[in-house]
Amino acid sequence: MIVIWSKSAQSHWFEAASYIKTEFGIKALDDFAKGTDDVVRQLSFMPLCGSFEPLLSHRNGNYRSIVYGKYSKLIYMVCYSDPNFLTVKQLLFL
Repeated sequence: MIVIWSKSAQSHWFEAASYIKTEFGIKALDDFAKGTDDVVRQLSFMPLCGSFEPLLSHRNGNYRSIVYGKYSKLIYMVCYSDPNFLTVKQLLFL
């Protein structure tokens, strides 16, 4: 399965990465980046492994989320029109 990042998810990832690097240093940034890579790799093989995202239950789409690390939540949507694609809609750094 191909994982596609929306523009807003990309933007949020870079904002979170910049904040982490500034506040916590390069080691924390490396951990954040590795955590993101691990989750995306997992999703490419098991796209339904995340939990249903209750905050987005009112919207159309199959929104799911995975919490990773201490403060990161990846929200994504499985695109059923093409089962080969998964779209990352949002990345939250809590």
